[in-house]
Amino acid sequence: EGEGEGEGEGEGEGEGEGEGEGEGEGEGEGEAQCGNGAADVGESCDDGNAFDGDGCSAACSPEAGFDCEPRGRGTLCTRSFTFPVRALAPISLAPEDHVVLTCSTTFDVDTLTSSPDGCLSGRIVGSSLDDGTRALAIASLDIPAGVRLTLAGTAPVVVAVFGDALIAGVVDAGARGAVPGPGARKASDCNEAIAGTKHAHGGGGGGGGALLGAGGDGGNGHNGAGAKGGQGLPRPDASDRRWGGCPGADGGAGAGDVAGGSAGAGGGALHLAVAGTLTISGALRVGGGGGGGGTNRECGAGGGGSGGVLWVEAQTLVALTGAAFTAHGGGGGAGGPKIDEVGGASGADGPDDGTVGGAGGSGENSTGNGAQGGGQSPVSGANAHDAQTHHGGGGGGGGAGFVRIAAVNCPRMPTGVTVSPSADCAALP
Repeated sequence: EGEGEGEGEGEGEGEGEGEGEGEGEGEGEGEAQCGNGAADVGESCDDGNAFDGDGCSAACSPEAGFDCEPRGRGTLCTRSFTFPVRALAPISLAPEDHVVLTCSTTFDVDTLTSSPDGCLSGRIVGSSLDDGTRALAIASLDIPAGVRLTLAGTAPVVVAVFGDALIAGVVDAGARGAVPGPGARKASDCNEAIAGTKHAHGGGGGGGGALLGAGGDGGNGHNGAGAKGGQGLPRPDASDRRWGGCPGADGGAGAGDVAGGSAGAGGGALHLAVAGTLTISGALRVGGGGGGGGTNRECGAGGGGSGGVLWVEAQTLVALTGAAFTAHGGGGGAGGPKIDEVGGASGADGPDDGTVGGAGGSGENSTGNGAQGGGQSPVSGANAHDAQTHHGGGGGGGGAGFVRIAAVNCPRMPTGVTVSPSADCAALP
């Protein structure tokens, strides 16, 4: 019911229309509609939906454990971090939206743009930290099954979720072939893998990159004439750093000085911090890139890149069957065959799930096949195969990266959850 006023001398109350001697239109106030995104009279909050558990209840009342603030006409409710996020002060970040991924997209952490556009329902706020890390702030995160959020850029990334996160799809900060993941290390910042040597009848394969696990040796080309590239060596301080994985090394040139296969890049550095509950049945990936195969000019193949660095922290962790936390090494490429034969295949990138790294590429019978990347066991990349006459050596497998999982409420990982390389859930204070 509303209260109306006529423009004449009379004045009265009615259901939307005024009563009086003059002509007039009534003005009334209807009931508040919870979930319309506007905090109407009688509502303590309104976040645009009528669901419980996100800070503003189905009755548009604040829920315990959340802080609710006005945002435009509506309300944004977030949780506070009760644990210190590693090397980050999340209180300095101010999320603006709940984010739901509606289709697969690549999000550039440097420019805060996505391609294709229109897959993110809310805005992601970004800020650069003093050490070059890119911090992203989100009120809550929902990635449904069947969609992938690929993170790209040059900086290591911290994703701070000021609420709950539901990940049934994939968050991917890994390398793709020679394209590094965000925050991957340069070769000069690593215990570098060694490139294969040039030989006109079969270059040597490049060594695999290393982080937690060693890279594998490349294979010799042309009956040992094209010397293999050596493995990258592990970095004992990898767990204390924000930066990601290390690249492998290029394969040696073959006939006509044609360049060998390119090195696989290192996986990225991803730190996911969730102030509320992280429920995951999908995958978090920071795998290394597969080494490039040799061309059909008797070139050596590239070594696989190492896996990157994955940190996961939450108030409460709920890992469901099928969940995967992986930092696999990339597989080495296959060496190049004779001039008139098909080139060697590239190694596979470190996969989303499973316990083994990327598979090595394969080629002709006499070609040095690529080696598999490191995973749960062994964490080191495998050594590649030597090649016979007029063939290039295979690339060494990239070593596994580093995974750390911690939560205030930290359950034992159930059967069917993959953590590769292996890591238990550590208790946060």
